Amino acid sequence: MKGLLVTPHTSVDDEAISRLDRVRLITVDALVETVDELLDLLREYRRHREHDAAAREAAGDAVAADLPPLDWLWLALEAAEDWVTEELLDTAWEVPKV
Repeated sequence: MKGLLVTPHTSVDDEAISRLDRVRLITVDALVETVDELLDLLREYRRHREHDAAAREAAGDAVAADLPPLDWLWLALEAAEDWVTEELLDTAWEVPKV
């Protein structure tokens, strides 16, 4: 895998697909939706944490269960043939954490 190309397009022509090599495509909308989900979790943590260590730990534990595994984006990229879809992102997000 070499990279991820973010595009506003939902399709590209066959010649472009054939030249992707190890680059995958993702729509801006799919990426934004996923980033929004991550940011919502971080905001939830921030909203419920307090200044003492026990409260921070409780807030972190509550949010950590909903975070994706560290390699979720890589898993989605590896599973994609050309396009990284919302379904691939969701599936990778749900992979059990080690």
